[in-house]
Parts: sequence; C-alpha cells; structure tokens
Amino acid sequence: MYKVKVYGGEKFAGYACSHEKTLEFDTYDAAYIHAESMRKGSSIGVWFKVEQQ
Repeated sequence: MYKVKVYGGEKFAGYACSHEKTLEFDTYDAAYIHAESMRKGSSIGVWFKVEQQ
C-alpha cells in the first residue's frame, strides 16, 4: 500500500485524505498520479511525497 504525504514548506502536514479517511493506493503509480493531480492545484509552498506502507 502507498500513501501520499503532504508537506507545507518543510514541515509534514499529514496524509492525503478524503472525507477524513487517509487515502491508500495499491500501486506507486496510482499514488503518484493522485499526488500530481493535487500538486497542479496547490501553492508553490506545498509539496507531496509517495510513501510505501
């Protein structure tokens, strides 16, 4: 399983979630695609990292 970690600046802010439930992905590619879709709508100070659980 993979999760997308969200950072604000240099600090860890939490995991990507939907309806207060942390999103988990079966593949790295699925998590990466989700992170890229979130990145396009975020500010420059927010970044994402895919992490294997």
